[in-house]
Order: sequence, then C-alpha cells, then structure tokens
Amino acid sequence: MEVFGPASPGGFSRDVGRLIEQVADQDFYQRLFEFLGEHWPYSSGHVLKYNETDAPRVLFVGDDGNYDLLDEYLSGFYLFDPLLDHIGKDNFSNDVYVLNEIAPKNFSESGYFSAHYEKASIVDEIGWIFHPTKGDFVVICLMRRWQQTKFQPAQRKLARLVHPIIGSLISLHENNAVTGFKATMSGSRTVSIQNTEQSKCEEDTRILQLSDRQKMITDLILGGRSTEQIAETLGISAGTVKTHKKNIYARLGVSSKGELFNHFLRSSTG
Repeated sequence: MEVFGPASPGGFSRDVGRLIEQVADQDFYQRLFEFLGEHWPYSSGHVLKYNETDAPRVLFVGDDGNYDLLDEYLSGFYLFDPLLDHIGKDNFSNDVYVLNEIAPKNFSESGYFSAHYEKASIVDEIGWIFHPTKGDFVVICLMRRWQQTKFQPAQRKLARLVHPIIGSLISLHENNAVTGFKATMSGSRTVSIQNTEQSKCEEDTRILQLSDRQKMITDLILGGRSTEQIAETLGISAGTVKTHKKNIYARLGVSSKGELFNHFLRSSTG
C-alpha cells in the first residue's frame, strides 16, 4: 500500500507492536523516535509538554544537537508560535499538524519568523498533538531542514493513521509518570499497573539507566564544568552537549542543574 511508503503493512505493524511493548520503559521516547525516524526521516525533532501557565518543558530531544535554537524558543519565542494559537482554539482536537496548514497567511512576514523561525532553515514541519493529562498538551515535532524535501502526502496520511495509537501510548506513559504508577507489559500486550512510591531505590535505578556517555556528562556537570568545557573535554559540539543534558534531565525527572544536584545528593545520602 502506498501509504506505508518503503515499509510493508506487516513490517509497519511489527514496528508498532515493538513500540507498544516498550511503553513502560524509561527510554520510551528514545524508542519512539527510532520508530518515527524509520518512517518519517527528519533533521531535528523533540517532544515538548505545554500547559496554560509555564514555558514548555522538554521531554526528549530526538537529534544530535542539530536544533540549537530550542533554548531560544523556550526562552519566550514559543509565545508567538502559530502552534500555540492552534492548540488554544475552542474547536481544537488532538490531531496531526503541518505548519504550513496552521500558520497564518502572512507568517513569513511576522516578527517571529524573521527573529527566530527563519534562522532554523526549516523546510517542513509535521507533528502530533496529544492531551494526555488535564491542562497539558504533549507535542511531538519533526522538522526537515536545509536541503531536505518536504514530507510527502503519503507520510502525512500515515501520520494521521497512526495518531490514535501513538496518542494512547503517550497518554499511558505520561499518566504513569504523573501518578507514580508502574506499568509492565506482558507477552499478550496487557498492562498490569500497580501503585509505587517514589523512593531512593527508584532514583538509583534511573541513574543506572543512563548511558555511559550520559553518566560521563553528568559527572562533568556535577563537577562544575560548563557546557563549553564539557564539549572541549569530550571533543563534541556544545549543541550535542546541550542535547545530552536535556535527555539526562528528562530521564532523571529534573529540570535544572540544582535539581540534578539534589537528585544525586538524595541518592548518595539515602
């Protein structure tokens, strides 16, 4: 079928099945972006959680530091994003969005475009919008940049086809995180949910689930190294360090360097 592109319906179904089995994993968003990259190749991508009062919170960054304007977006430019207007409409419903379809006609003449969006060299942007918890919206955004071609009609159609499945997985994953429930998947894809309390043991488990590179960067952060110093030490770009930091924060459930210190302090003193 044309809608599945290079993937067969059977192969696509198997990929979705593997994703369902991983919904309870701490690295679910990593697995999700591997799935998305297979069927919607992208240059840059991320998962943001929006609410009515605060700046969006980064849940995951799905590229290797390529989108270095994310911090600038979060500093205040998000307030002028056409996506925010789209979400705020009275008749809004969870859906797939394509920026060209929701942006105003004079978007390329707006201050937001010239001061921020144009610098990213975005050729096309597609995303999934979900409403997993009251007052929150989770947005998965995939961007094609520079010389890449736009997402094809078949890819847009497939994105809408899979939206309810991804939405259910996001809702389950996020609600488990909010309520402190732990979900485990059996071979028959049934979910067993039980109440758990946040404990030192759980914090230790999160730390152990960091990759070796993430542990190395965490040690350097805790040692007082700046982003630039970490980049120089490891021989990588500052943008890549920022991406690692965002993913470390998301995996440990913290949002600042201070919370990171407190997390490791609790873990070490128990």
